Amino acid sequence: MDAKLQSQVLIESLPYLRKFHGETVVIKYGGSAMVDEQLRADVMNDIVLLKIVGVNPVIVHGGGKAITEAMEFVNLPVEFKDGQRVTTPEAMDLVRTVLMGKVNQELVEALNEHGNFAVGVSGADAGVI
Repeated sequence: MDAKLQSQVLIESLPYLRKFHGETVVIKYGGSAMVDEQLRADVMNDIVLLKIVGVNPVIVHGGGKAITEAMEFVNLPVEFKDGQRVTTPEAMDLVRTVLMGKVNQELVEALNEHGNFAVGVSGADAGVI
């Protein structure tokens, strides 16, 4: 991106930066953005930029591909009904382990490559959910 275009983008973003400075925004992060390495890096850069300019991002992440891989690895059946995963009580411990022990930590590491910006929290921590 050339300097003129960069300047234009910054000028156009100023009203939004003012509006959302100090605000908390929830970002749903999942799907191909988690799998494609370049897209993942771009998303992490954008989230860090939001933090740097004064927005407080909270990321709610998926992890379906990692869950499916783990379930297949331990020979648990993978079932979807109407596009949603059917998670049995037997699989729930594995799902928690994958989401908190792998996916969440990888996201925290990716964000913290730019500085100390992220802390991973589970919805179960401190009764959040």
